[in-house]
Amino acid sequence: MVHGNKYGIEYVIFLEKPIDYFDDFLPICIDTRKMFKLDKARRNSYFYKLVIINENELDKRFSQREHIQKYMRSLDYISYNHLKDRTTYPEEFKYYDVKMYNKYIKYSDDTEIFFPFSQTQVQQAEQRITELTNKYNEDEYWTKYTSEERKNFNTEKSILNELITTQRIISNPDYFTEIKQIYNELTNIELTEEEKQIIDKVLTHSKLEGNISNHGFNLIDYYM
Repeated sequence: MVHGNKYGIEYVIFLEKPIDYFDDFLPICIDTRKMFKLDKARRNSYFYKLVIINENELDKRFSQREHIQKYMRSLDYISYNHLKDRTTYPEEFKYYDVKMYNKYIKYSDDTEIFFPFSQTQVQQAEQRITELTNKYNEDEYWTKYTSEERKNFNTEKSILNELITTQRIISNPDYFTEIKQIYNELTNIELTEEEKQIIDKVLTHSKLEGNISNHGFNLIDYYM
């Protein structure tokens, strides 16, 4: 078996709250005569998703998308070389931001992330992340700062990292538009009539009434 990063796409329905496997999930599968996958929307997430059309069913169509080779090569290059410098590798990180758009923005109902920073604010956040990273690399870090201070540094850095991940994308309107255009091309996959019917049956199933937050194509990647 060849090991490496695997990239794919799936069609998912995101849920507002967990559903019971026996009382809710299995009846949906039985009524549509297809076994779906019930999984967490993201690692360490309280939200769940139903994978209606899995990556294997969409793989051939996904591989024909215009940007797919650049997308995979860019993510591989960043991953294998542990790249951090976005300025030196703008093209590679553009496709990384497509991945982040899919993960944090496309299906988010957190309205706060859609208020863009000014470029000055983005630069200040980037600078603060660098300062916090440099603190950790100080020779006397563990003795210079108290455990409470170190905890606060980690919390601040975590918050800033999550914030800047979306702000790098949305703070520049032209760049944001480009990211969405690439994403839309990657996910512009024609579904069969049978697939459309299955999706419709699940979306309108009584077991999911009032429990659907969103649905659509979802980019995935993992190491195998």
